[in-house]
Amino acid sequence: SVNTDILPLADDLDWSDPRKTLPWFPRHGDHLNVDAGNSGFDLNWSYGSGPVFRVVITLDPEHPTGRNILPAGQSGVADSPHFADQSGYWLANKTIPVRITLEDVLAGATSRETFTSK
Repeated sequence: SVNTDILPLADDLDWSDPRKTLPWFPRHGDHLNVDAGNSGFDLNWSYGSGPVFRVVITLDPEHPTGRNILPAGQSGVADSPHFADQSGYWLANKTIPVRITLEDVLAGATSRETFTSK
């Protein structure tokens, strides 16, 4: 559901640019590479499905680290600010850090909630 209405290709495309009216995102890739797009075998060059995330983890015993990205965003709720917040990164093959250790989680926290039981 993330399309060019939600994440425009560019703000300054001239009216004559063929990308101006694209409803989706032009991508390279097929079903045989890291940017898998499952273009199928019917040569219509559209994607029916693809990877659900990209992740790399370094299992260093002293300080494990990781990088990850989701093709849309962290939330599946369409009106959430996190619905499509990773789409631009995904399309640019960029990633964000996976916070594994307590120190990393605290350093990257944007809010905190406390749960108690009655």
